[in-house]
Amino acid sequence: MGRKRRRDRLAAVVVIDKPAGMTSHDVVQFVRRRLNLAKAGHTGTLDPMATGVLPVCLGEATKIAGLLSGEDKRYRAHATLGLETDTGDATGRELARGSLSGIDFARIEQVARDFVGTIEQRPPAYSAIRVDGKRAYERARAGEVVELPVRQVTISALSVEMLAGDHLLLDVTCSKGTYVRSLIADIGRALGCLATMSGLCRLRSGALSLEQAVQLDQLDDDSPMLSMDSALAHLPAADVEREAARRIQLGQPLAFVLSAGAANPETLWRVRCDDRLIALASYNEGCLRPKRVFLASAAAPSAD
Repeated sequence: MGRKRRRDRLAAVVVIDKPAGMTSHDVVQFVRRRLNLAKAGHTGTLDPMATGVLPVCLGEATKIAGLLSGEDKRYRAHATLGLETDTGDATGRELARGSLSGIDFARIEQVARDFVGTIEQRPPAYSAIRVDGKRAYERARAGEVVELPVRQVTISALSVEMLAGDHLLLDVTCSKGTYVRSLIADIGRALGCLATMSGLCRLRSGALSLEQAVQLDQLDDDSPMLSMDSALAHLPAADVEREAARRIQLGQPLAFVLSAGAANPETLWRVRCDDRLIALASYNEGCLRPKRVFLASAAAPSAD
């Protein structure tokens, strides 16, 4: 009974090393069953062929999933040069072949530099973006012509790690919403030889890294997990006393003095009491104003 009660009260984030061949939804369902949880959710979809960092929010921590999904991501991406597919990756149907004549490491580095910064990118037709209430990949599989609108994304770092024959290895750090498949396809077109993604591993999502990740088959109640407070450590913190905490958890604004220059109304603050996250709040007109309140009974994991 004690074990079940602990699971019901769990509020934590576990970093999963997603295996290839599973959807992100599959991983979440596995975690829910394995830990006997009513609620769990991931913080950003990885394609079935991709591996690596997939943060999964457990219990009350599902309330912060959106705050973790917006952080920058880092990937190790494999590409096959001279090939274009309908999905943009190795699982798709071949559309065209291109010549590798004149393609060398220096040329690829030169072209890659043009993709660093804020760029325009068209998401692939085979993506989870909704079009009129239906996933784009569902429409594409049904034979519809899907052309999603161009969006702006930011590539903050892009390095060419290896070139061996038609095999290219890239290290990519990018903003939320970037499709590495589209990036690779665009690089291939800029090179004039075409390219498709042949493998992808997410090394980092925000501050959560592959070194912290748990293998699915090793996941249990004693696996390392992050408290909500630790997972949101990139947000500023305001520590309050217990009476003030009670008011915040009732949804009431709380008069609070911040240091000069810290009172940005766009900033979310972690409101903590006794080293435990109790709410997220904005700050304006001299008050912390709760935006999201967490259950008083929600327990952090025993150790981060």
